Amino acid sequence: MSSREYSVPKAATDVKPPDVICHMRELVSLLMFLYSLNSFSQDLIDVALRNKSVLILNEAYIIPNSQINYLELDSIDKSIIEEFKLQANEQKASNWNESDFKDRILIKNKERINVDKVLTLSPNLTDRQKKDLRKAIKIYNSTDDEWRTFPLQISKPLYSKQRDYAVIGFIDGNSGGTINLFHLENGEWKSIGGTRWAY
Repeated sequence: MSSREYSVPKAATDVKPPDVICHMRELVSLLMFLYSLNSFSQDLIDVALRNKSVLILNEAYIIPNSQINYLELDSIDKSIIEEFKLQANEQKASNWNESDFKDRILIKNKERINVDKVLTLSPNLTDRQKKDLRKAIKIYNSTDDEWRTFPLQISKPLYSKQRDYAVIGFIDGNSGGTINLFHLENGEWKSIGGTRWAY
């Protein structure tokens, strides 16, 4: 190599232009934002499904606007109820995915239920409860006319503008359902009320 020739240090070739660095930072920020939205929603779903059936219909429940009226609670501003009503009018038919839930079984309407799979996700049941569950699922698999509290149909959450209140609706098999109100307190969703309805 002549005295006029020189080599560029490898580290120097790895330095990215400012516009590339800015783009990468924006991409990372976007990914983190999307992750936080998913985690935000997932935490609410986890709280809403506590002590509820592990069997969930893949078709999301659409909350009727009229049922929002049942949430006329003194604990929240009336304007938030109106926000929920507007969102209820904008709901569209949609389906849930397996990835939307933890330790739940997603089934299609009138699909036969695998009782062994259900028992795998219900390890704390007593022998009597397991027997009753097997009987209930056997009846479900053979007819749609019997009274039952599963599979659970759950709505997509409706959020207030500030995203600190949310409403989720449920249908418990063919035995009615509930409309539940949740509040985000210190980073955690808590159930603060609701109402039950029957067919």
